[in-house]
Amino acid sequence: MVGVFPEDVEFVMDPDFSDNTMLADNLMNQHRLVVVSGRLKAFLSDQHVPKLEFLPVAIRDHRGKIAGHYFIVHLLDPVDCLDRQASKALVNPAVKTQVMAVKRLVLLKDMLPEDRPFFRIAGYPQARLVRRDLAQLVEKEFAELTFDEIEKKA
Repeated sequence: MVGVFPEDVEFVMDPDFSDNTMLADNLMNQHRLVVVSGRLKAFLSDQHVPKLEFLPVAIRDHRGKIAGHYFIVHLLDPVDCLDRQASKALVNPAVKTQVMAVKRLVLLKDMLPEDRPFFRIAGYPQARLVRRDLAQLVEKEFAELTFDEIEKKA
């Protein structure tokens, strides 16, 4: 997306939450994008996380003023590691390669890339996976960020 992503993309703070003006290092948003501060972007860059790019976005506050400059983390080359049958995946009837939901996230262990500490699942873009070692480094540096651990089956 670098080179084709517009330079003037803006997100606007939710008018239903006019008291909610504090900007964190990772912003919740209705599009489920990973939107990070310059500080978190620099941290991820320093960790040499492969296959990601940063797309700039401005954040406008409730009064229309620019409140901050952030980045969408665009995870490249999704990994085909979802066990659709075991996950009881609900597949989009119009686009069979897209998973709309899963009952339980089950991954194909042999398909997990050892060199990718942060990636998204092919066909299921709402799921982004962060390997434990990277998650622990992030949590140590950014106290407000936490991760949900995927339960291992014995």
